[in-house]
Amino acid sequence: LKSLCDEGIVYFSLISNRWKWIISAVESKSIANNVAEFMVTKMHKFSQSLQFALKLAAILGSQCASSVLKIWNISDEPMNIFRCLDIIVDNGLMDKIGTTYKFS
Repeated sequence: LKSLCDEGIVYFSLISNRWKWIISAVESKSIANNVAEFMVTKMHKFSQSLQFALKLAAILGSQCASSVLKIWNISDEPMNIFRCLDIIVDNGLMDKIGTTYKFS
C-alpha cells in the first residue's frame, strides 16, 4: 500500500476526506504475490550504492555495528555507506538502534 501511495496511485483526498485511487493504474500494476517478491522488486529500484550497502549489511549478518561498517566507508564514493543505510532505514528495510543497523 505504501508503494502505491508513493507512486500516487492511491492517495488520501482532503476534500472528500477519504482514500481514492486511480483504478486504471491499479489494474495495470503488477502486484507481487508474496512479500519476498515485493521486497526484491523494491530493492531493484534502489541505486547501485544502496544495493551495495544492502549486500554489505547482509554479508555481515542480521545486524551490523557502525564500527564494523567504517571499514567499508570509502570517502570518494558519491554516497557513503552510512548515508545509504540511513536511506534504507527510511525505506523500512532496516532499523537503526543506536549505532547498530538491523534488518527489519
